[in-house]
Amino acid sequence: IVVPENAYLDASGSGWNCERGFRNTLRKSCAPVIVPQNAFLTPHGDDWECEIPFRAQEDQCVEQFAPENAHLTHASYGNGWECNRGYIQSRDKCVPIKLPEHAYLTGNTYDDGWKCERGYKAVSDACVPISLPENAHLNFFGNDWECDRPFSKDGSVCVRN
Repeated sequence: IVVPENAYLDASGSGWNCERGFRNTLRKSCAPVIVPQNAFLTPHGDDWECEIPFRAQEDQCVEQFAPENAHLTHASYGNGWECNRGYIQSRDKCVPIKLPEHAYLTGNTYDDGWKCERGYKAVSDACVPISLPENAHLNFFGNDWECDRPFSKDGSVCVRN
């Protein structure tokens, strides 16, 4: 085994790894990781990440800004910021979540950011009570109903099997 410069023999003795601060190249050598200003080596040591509030843009770190009612994140995806609790993203800003009566915040970013309490269901932008027919109970999630045994659902009522 030929171990290139800035590398060491791995534990198995059948290969090699680059030292911290170097990365394996296609030429089977170890090239130095060039860490730009406002960045640091990743824990593995073969790449770099930008410090907050900076974000990687090609080979440099550029300063990021969060809109009002948002905070910066260190996620490698998205726009580098998330809305604070009680707000939801609308284009490039954070707007207050309109929380209807009998609802609670979920923190979800893929829907309206709220769900109805148990025993209520979402209808448009409101939470309406679930009306239970005779011989019925709330389902496991509490957002609909199902019939007691030995009854089965037939439209909006429970009928005996």
